[in-house]
Parts: sequence; C-alpha cells; structure tokens
Amino acid sequence: MDPELNEIGRQQAVVVAHRLSKEAKPAAIYSSDLKRAAETAEIIAKVCDVSNLVLNEALRERHMGYLQGLKWDDAVNKNPDVFRGFDIFKITEGSDPDSRNQEIPGGGESLNQLTERCVSYLNKIAQEHIGILQT
Repeated sequence: MDPELNEIGRQQAVVVAHRLSKEAKPAAIYSSDLKRAAETAEIIAKVCDVSNLVLNEALRERHMGYLQGLKWDDAVNKNPDVFRGFDIFKITEGSDPDSRNQEIPGGGESLNQLTERCVSYLNKIAQEHIGILQT
C-alpha cells in the first residue's frame, strides 16, 4: 500500500522535524520511497536543512502478501484455505526457528527476508558514511 500522508501526519512530521532540527545535523536522511515515509523525510530534510535525501525501496515495510492492506480477519475470511495453520503473530522468541523463514502467502516476505533486506541496506549506508561527522 502506498497512501499519502494525511494532514495529521504532516503536522506530526513538522513537529518531529523541529525537534530534530535542534540536534546535530545529519549527513543524510534515508527513507522508504513510499509516499507517506518519503513526504515525512522531505519535511524533516527541509526543516533540518539536509540536502542529501535518499529514498530507497529497501527501507519499505514488510510485504504482507495477501494480507497487504487487509486486517488479519478480513484476509482469513477472503482466503481461508490459504491461511489455515498460518499465524504471523505466533513467531516469537523460543518458537520454531523455521517460522522466521515462513513467507506470507501471496508473495509476502518472511521475517528473515525482511531482516536481510533491511540490514543489508543499513550496512551499505553505514559503509557510505564511515568517517563522516557533521555538527
């Protein structure tokens, strides 16, 4: 899903931006490329006077497959056979280690896929900024 920020979200982004503007100026701002995240990042970048704004799909939230945009009960009611025995909420500490590899039906990401995607990109960002310190 890719909704735009609503007016409350814009107001909240401005409040956060003003708070962050009192901190050390970052070398860059990285965000998901989805509309609401990108707009939030743009507001923060403008208020904080940061010109290096990077939007990247690697920072998107987890792809939820058939669940994308649906509440759990709605997804189960829509596709009961697909979700029988599948519960994304049972993946907790101490659960079956293979459960982190369980993809969400309909092309959704497993927790391991999500972790790999995000951590890989965050490591890339860290490598790009080694030794950079701005105040």
